[in-house]
Amino acid sequence: MKIAIVGAGLDSVAPAFQHGGGPATMDAVRFDWNDLRFFAAVLEHGSTARAAKAVGVDQTTCARRIAALEQALGLELFARDASGYHPTPAALRLKPAAMAVAKQVDLFASEVETATRRTTGRVKVTSEEYLTRAFLVPALRRFAATHPDVQVEVDASSSYRDLQAGEADIAVRAGEAPDGAGLVRRKLREDPWAVYCTPGYAEAHGAPTGLHDLAEHPLVSLEAAAPGMRALGFEGPVRQMLSSVAAVRASIETGACVGALPQIVAEAGPELRFCFGVPESSGIWLVYPERVKGVPEVRALAACIADVFRKGAGAAAS
Repeated sequence: MKIAIVGAGLDSVAPAFQHGGGPATMDAVRFDWNDLRFFAAVLEHGSTARAAKAVGVDQTTCARRIAALEQALGLELFARDASGYHPTPAALRLKPAAMAVAKQVDLFASEVETATRRTTGRVKVTSEEYLTRAFLVPALRRFAATHPDVQVEVDASSSYRDLQAGEADIAVRAGEAPDGAGLVRRKLREDPWAVYCTPGYAEAHGAPTGLHDLAEHPLVSLEAAAPGMRALGFEGPVRQMLSSVAAVRASIETGACVGALPQIVAEAGPELRFCFGVPESSGIWLVYPERVKGVPEVRALAACIADVFRKGAGAAAS
């Protein structure tokens, strides 16, 4: 059986599959190899709606591409009902090969993105917003003075990016030590947290003095920090659950609630009152893939970032 793979304007025929050592006798099956992405996504997520979201297209497009692949192959790949798409025996037989192709295509795409940044003199850094303002911006100013021709892309986000997949070259992250093979890690500093309120809130309601009485106060929490608070023994209700440190600080500054913040964020302004320190602190880490550690601009930017953390954001900014 011969498979003709059509994609990106190419019409190529793969070597014939041999059965029993003899030549293939069936007509060629022609399909768009881009449709394998949709096939793999529906296999993984169980519906065209969830698969479309993962791939980054609308549901109609995903369903249309699955139908086109089925027509090209002459096989029913999914049984449809109200609960979703269910793989047929034919789909399950094709699943290992399809998933392997999809993985290799994703790897190729990430390598292309990394190679493009290398050839165009670009470095991409990802970090949380509060770390970007306090440390990364001073580091970028220093880096620009010595590498004026290198463009730096900054992804200030609380979402973790996959460095091995090429989503960024360098990450500066707070939390537990990053894991994963093929990553270079360097601890930059501790990241102690504390609970804060405004002076006006403390005057009107009193300030909490420990986790034992925190449940008596309206609490705002960073979504990512909530499990850690529970682990420390806090069992009270959370009034607001927010996705960024900046949003938590803004909510505390209204004077309507109390909340935990990194101390470097709270100390950046005089508006907040320290209530008590959170018993456990996390670290701040510099991370990048081993495969880029020899790239001069990556190495230079990593050194600038580490130096700013060593000296402190205030000293670096002066």
